[in-house]
Amino acid sequence: VVNIIGLVGRATTLLNNIAVDNGLTSGEFDLFVDPNSSASLSDDYNIFWKSAPGTTIKVNLVWYPTLADYAAATSQEAHGIGADPLFVDAGTGDLHLSAGSPAIDAADAGVPGFSAEDHDGRMPVDLVSVPDTGAGTPSYADRGAYEYDAPPAVVLSVSPSAGPPPLAVIADASGSVDPDTTPIAFYTFDF
Repeated sequence: VVNIIGLVGRATTLLNNIAVDNGLTSGEFDLFVDPNSSASLSDDYNIFWKSAPGTTIKVNLVWYPTLADYAAATSQEAHGIGADPLFVDAGTGDLHLSAGSPAIDAADAGVPGFSAEDHDGRMPVDLVSVPDTGAGTPSYADRGAYEYDAPPAVVLSVSPSAGPPPLAVIADASGSVDPDTTPIAFYTFDF
């Protein structure tokens, strides 16, 4: 839950966050901003999502069922996303992004205080199959705490594939590809 309360006269910026399913059973919100803080709020490039019907956002005593409703009624969240961020397994606390997450390559890296390293110490990775919809440099950083790094697609051929021992073989993985801009650095074969 993102709660912004009592920040009278203090500018508050909220960017590149993900809030999901907060208060499904308690009537709470993914984003709550009290009336004293709403005038100084600037928020964008966030993902707010509820998997069940309910109010996602409450700002200045106004309830918004979805992020789209909030963005349409205010000058906030022009680049916000109201969709499932596709965490690996939120139920067990694994908030890493899965393939296809709308958070991939979509953060604003140009904001003051942006940390290039994610929670695991990983730098932004450009997934070339995903359009870079973020801002700043790099324009391909991911929203949320974790950067998604797609695993390489391994293609291995062994020649000859069978024969009596001892058998000299050639193992070739040169057809393997990495879907992002980080090249495959080395191959390890263990027979």
